[in-house]
Amino acid sequence: MPGQNPPSPVEMALISLADALQRAGLWSDTPPSPQALASQAPFACDHLPFEGWLQHLFIPRLRAMLAAGDTLPATSGIAAMGEVVWQDHHDYAQVMIQLREIDTLLQGQYPGEDKV
Repeated sequence: MPGQNPPSPVEMALISLADALQRAGLWSDTPPSPQALASQAPFACDHLPFEGWLQHLFIPRLRAMLAAGDTLPATSGIAAMGEVVWQDHHDYAQVMIQLREIDTLLQGQYPGEDKV
């Protein structure tokens, strides 16, 4: 559409993460319960698997922050969490690549990416 800004590198990384989760079979068509979405535990680990947290909380929250022009977190640590959770799942390599990319972008280490 005319006048629309192209997606930021962070938005592109979120799109790629969603795609990688789907290709790895980690995407769910079933929405979590309101209780799971309201979890206060880190990564909602008391109600959701890590991939559920990524799909239903992390990706939507960052997208909402981008849309609102809010400042994004300077760190996330999601790649480290993915490495722990999926340490025996080498078939999730593309998901891990996307998690590392998002961590790098949020830390402001991506060439050409202005810190939001």
